[in-house]
Amino acid sequence: MMPHRDGLSGRIRIGSGGTASIHLLPKAIAVVKRRMPDLDITVRIGNTQDILRDRESNLLDLAVVTLPASGRAFEVESFYRDELLAVAPKGKRTARWRPGCRISGGADAAFLRRRQ
Repeated sequence: MMPHRDGLSGRIRIGSGGTASIHLLPKAIAVVKRRMPDLDITVRIGNTQDILRDRESNLLDLAVVTLPASGRAFEVESFYRDELLAVAPKGKRTARWRPGCRISGGADAAFLRRRQ
């Protein structure tokens, strides 16, 4: 019983989106497992709404999702900022991208975004 009470063993259920599951969680989980090798860690991958719903229903202990994330019983803490890159054909005039800039370019411009 002592290792469980001291936080060295037990279980944690993490819900995450695909990007965080690939790029952020492996390193974080590796660090935690080195410190607490008996901790059982499970990861469920899904979209933000489903992950937050499962966290709110106590089916998950932790959610790592993209913002905005809101719920009646959540404490939201931003811990990672990702970079958004614009890619255009060579020679195409593009705006200088800076925080808060808007996408423009008319009907011939294409913009791809992640499914919400």
